[in-house]
Amino acid sequence: MKVVLMVVLALAVALTGALTFANRGPEKPPIAAEPVVPNAMLADTRASTIGEILLPVGFRRTDLSGFGQWLRGRPLLPADSQLLDWNGKPVKFQYGHYRIVDLSVPKLQQCSDSIQRLRAEWLWEEGRQREISFQVDGQPYPFRGNGRADLTSYLRHVASRTSTTSMAVEMPRLPAGGVVGSGDVLIHPASAIRRGHVVLVVDEAVDQTGRRLLLIGQGFNPAKQFHLIKNSKDRALSPWHDAAILNGEGLRTPSWLETYKLDDGRTWP
Repeated sequence: MKVVLMVVLALAVALTGALTFANRGPEKPPIAAEPVVPNAMLADTRASTIGEILLPVGFRRTDLSGFGQWLRGRPLLPADSQLLDWNGKPVKFQYGHYRIVDLSVPKLQQCSDSIQRLRAEWLWEEGRQREISFQVDGQPYPFRGNGRADLTSYLRHVASRTSTTSMAVEMPRLPAGGVVGSGDVLIHPASAIRRGHVVLVVDEAVDQTGRRLLLIGQGFNPAKQFHLIKNSKDRALSPWHDAAILNGEGLRTPSWLETYKLDDGRTWP
């Protein structure tokens, strides 16, 4: 008897649900989420070189020559590329880079080494091989080879014997009243109480009022691909950075906790 009653009750519940569903009409579509409009700077996937990266409205690239102009021509990997370490494996932190420069990354090529590599590659392409020289153990160590294999061997040796400390000694500070521009570096030399790091200014722009913007690139330790960094403080400006911040609160990169000030700027001798 109990079984019959249970069956009757189940049929009644099912019939009530069916009538309710029929009376409420067709299922309404889910409410669409508010569209997320990506930052124009972060959405730029068309640039194939540093010099093609979009500028904020009202800005133009400054006139450059030498190393700074050469940096604008550096090719970029596809925008969806993952940042890799020297062993070809994706690094854990994939959110701080904007685009990756198409440059091989040997095991010893860390932050200062990647910048020295770019400087040497520029001189090589300019046919100025005999001007390739970096400080090793406190002394100039010029390149004296002939072919690419010799240059690779030279840079490997330089990377094994130099650091942010030696780079800070080798590269003079900015002249009084000077500004950081394309080809210059911002450097925190290593010491007994902290690790060092250095970044490279790879492009610059200006508007009609004289406001200057900088594009920043870096390698890292452990060695990973040289990449352009996002502006994590001002996403509307990213990947560009306001140069004026160097005279104020300082510039902080996504992967380095300390801030860079104008006094951290260095230029090439």
